[in-house]
Amino acid sequence: MKSKNPGLTVSMLLLGLAACLTGCGDGAEPQAISDQERDRLAQIVAQASWIEDAVCNVEVFRQEGEITYGWAECSNLPSIDNDQFEQAHSAPFRAEGDTVQVPEDGAQYSEDLERLFPADLHSTIEQYSGVYSPTPDSN
Repeated sequence: MKSKNPGLTVSMLLLGLAACLTGCGDGAEPQAISDQERDRLAQIVAQASWIEDAVCNVEVFRQEGEITYGWAECSNLPSIDNDQFEQAHSAPFRAEGDTVQVPEDGAQYSEDLERLFPADLHSTIEQYSGVYSPTPDSN
């Protein structure tokens, strides 16, 4: 069957290819979420942080039902006083409701990573961990 409009056929093929490429990613691109959900996640991650008066920014890798997998960067810089030390920390997180889990530092890190995160997110976490700052007591 021959198409009466070859331009339309090519356009449809390109549209189909673009849809597949967009929907068939490897999970490395952060997932788009609402500003309200991002703020909620940043607040619960900040509350779970070891940094006093932490302010956090989050990137979401994936949401599966009630579970969110992502990366957080937290610091006390916005609230630092003259008598406080600057503190910063970044790590992958798993949030379920208002509960946040992060891998422990040191020897426990790899085991926790396996336990808390799906295997297909491990390479994404490794990419982000180039900026990883271990907690002070992980020496």
